[in-house]
Amino acid sequence: MTRKKTSGREGAGAPVPPYAAFAAVYDAYMDHVPYDQWARYLVGVARALLGGLPDRVLDLACGTGALLEELYGSVGQVSGMDCSREMLRRARARLPGGDFRPGRLEATLPFEPGSVSWMVCTHDSLNYLPDHDQLVVHLRSARRLLRPGGLYSVDFVSLKNIMRNFHGKTAEYDLNGVRLTWSNRYEPRSRVLVSELQFRRNGEYVLETHHQRFFEEAEILAAVSEAGLRVCARGGDYSENPEAQNLWNFHLQSEEP
Repeated sequence: MTRKKTSGREGAGAPVPPYAAFAAVYDAYMDHVPYDQWARYLVGVARALLGGLPDRVLDLACGTGALLEELYGSVGQVSGMDCSREMLRRARARLPGGDFRPGRLEATLPFEPGSVSWMVCTHDSLNYLPDHDQLVVHLRSARRLLRPGGLYSVDFVSLKNIMRNFHGKTAEYDLNGVRLTWSNRYEPRSRVLVSELQFRRNGEYVLETHHQRFFEEAEILAAVSEAGLRVCARGGDYSENPEAQNLWNFHLQSEEP
């Protein structure tokens, strides 16, 4: 994979849903992400808070299953949910024995209530929820899946990350024969990062538009409380350092174990 910054973009392309085109090159783009480190951190937190690892982990917004593949070495069963059928297709190919289901974070989660002891939602996926109310709805739905004392580990993107690495920036990537042009702007009034991802292959263009909302820490904590959950541990950038400033890690359990 090669990467280079650019200042422009050719054409626009036919619109497609988020991750419909990105799925084909997602793993190539994400080859810099230390999923092994993330998995070690999450496993360590789960062991400490649950008193040992359960035999199953559920990844909400699992993407292509890259993180689940790392977690699979520590648990016997993996399950995943994603809104993109293209991403799920790749997750199933990577982990044929996994239980993968289509679903959306803002809707009723497609797993049985009280069936999960440990679940995760990573890489700022919860920032795709459009507002505080939808965040509360999601957290309540997630709580319903948890067994008594179960653990839900999530992350949120920081504003420092958005402003340093995304706002006002356009970059180009060559990924397995696909040219990806990625342009970003942050809208402070709505606190939404709008990302336009144009994919070009063999002279054909398609365009994905992604919207991610920045949640302030106080807003996250209020939503957690409204959903009947509590923060039992904090970290940052998949480490125990809560001062790390790219991704905020929150580990949640029910108020009534």
